[in-house]
Amino acid sequence: MTERVRLTPAVNRLLWPRLRLLGFRLQFPEDGDAWKEGRSIVRVGSHGREQALQMGRDKFGHLFGINAARQRSDGKYDYLDLRLVGLSRSELSYRTQAEAEAVLERIANVVATHVVPWLDEDPPTDALCAKPWYEKQEAVEQ
Repeated sequence: MTERVRLTPAVNRLLWPRLRLLGFRLQFPEDGDAWKEGRSIVRVGSHGREQALQMGRDKFGHLFGINAARQRSDGKYDYLDLRLVGLSRSELSYRTQAEAEAVLERIANVVATHVVPWLDEDPPTDALCAKPWYEKQEAVEQ
């Protein structure tokens, strides 16, 4: 039997304060000050464009999911391929409270060292961007 992992309190204790120091906030002020699953986290970049993080547990459990997006000057969004900055599925997996907390520490470090610089990149490059699903499908079919 796996132990019950209390993820939300751990995020609010370990990860959320560090994200706030990096300029992230909950998208809607009425959501309060604490992170909860399903709440969007946003930041305004150095050129006034929106940046966002989506975080939460995978629906099958024992995996913390995170997506990072930045708005381009044309209004479209790029998404960071987190595997390219050290956050593969295996790096986001946990079974115990201690493992979950280690995952959150890893995420905090990667956000500070890789995600925020990618979000603020100007001009933005495609080097770390996730490929659209249809481009991935075309590559599989060829």
